Amino acid sequence: MLNSDDVYTAYQRIGLKIGDTLVVQSSYKGIGGFEGGPEALIQALLCVVGPEGTLIMPAYNFTSWTQDHVFDVLETPSTRVGIIPETFRLMKGVRRTRHPIHSLSVYGKRRDELCAIDHADSFGEDSIFAKLLELNSMYSTLGTGLNMPFLPCHYTETLMKVPYRYQKFFNGTYMDESRIPREKTYGFHVRNQKINKKPVFDTHIMQFKRGYVKEVTQHGMTLMYSRADDYHESMLELIKEKPELFR
Repeated sequence: MLNSDDVYTAYQRIGLKIGDTLVVQSSYKGIGGFEGGPEALIQALLCVVGPEGTLIMPAYNFTSWTQDHVFDVLETPSTRVGIIPETFRLMKGVRRTRHPIHSLSVYGKRRDELCAIDHADSFGEDSIFAKLLELNSMYSTLGTGLNMPFLPCHYTETLMKVPYRYQKFFNGTYMDESRIPREKTYGFHVRNQKINKKPVFDTHIMQFKRGYVKEVTQHGMTLMYSRADDYHESMLELIKEKPELFR
C-alpha cells in the first residue's frame, strides 16, 4: 500500500519544489488506498509543498446553485470529486474559493489571496483559473490515468470563445463566511449539446501523446502532471489545429 514516502518521491520526480502551488485531482480507489487513509495522503501532499506552498483541490458542486439556487461556502458539500478532496475541504485551515459551481479548496500561503477572487463566470478571464495560470501552478492527478482532464481545460475554451459553449447565469441565495445571506449571480459556459455532446478526454489523450501532459508511476500509483503554462499552450494549439476534436 502507498505511503507518505511514495507521494514525496513521486512529486520530487516531477520537479515539484517547496513553495509551489500544487493542484491535485484524485481517485482514492484508483491509487489502491493509502496508509493512514485520505487524511494521511493529504498531510503527505502538504509536506510536499511545504509551509510556503499552496495545496488546492476541487470542491465542485454542480446542482446546489444551478438547480436549488442556494449555496453555503462552508456547508454545501462537494460532489463528484471523490473522498480525498471532500476530506480536504473539511480540514481545519482550509478555505473554499467563492464560485458556487466550480469552487476549489485551498490551504497554504496563497489561500486568502485566491479565496478573495469573486468571479461571476467559472472560467472567465478574471477567474481563479486565470490566476492559477499566472502562477504557473503544477496540475496533477493521482490514480485517474487519462480518464480525467485537468481542471483548467475549460478556461482555455472560454478564452478562445469556442462555438460549442455558451454563457449561462443562475441567481440564488449565497452564504459566505460572514454568514450573511445575499442574492447573487454566478454562471459558467455550458456545453451546447447540439454541437458537442462529449467531454474533452480526446484532447487530454493527445496532450499526453505530444508530451504536454506527462506521467510517472510510483509503487503502482499513476501520477499525471503538467505545468499550467504548458497545459494552456497545448490547449490553445489543439483548439486552433484540430477544432473537430471539440465540435
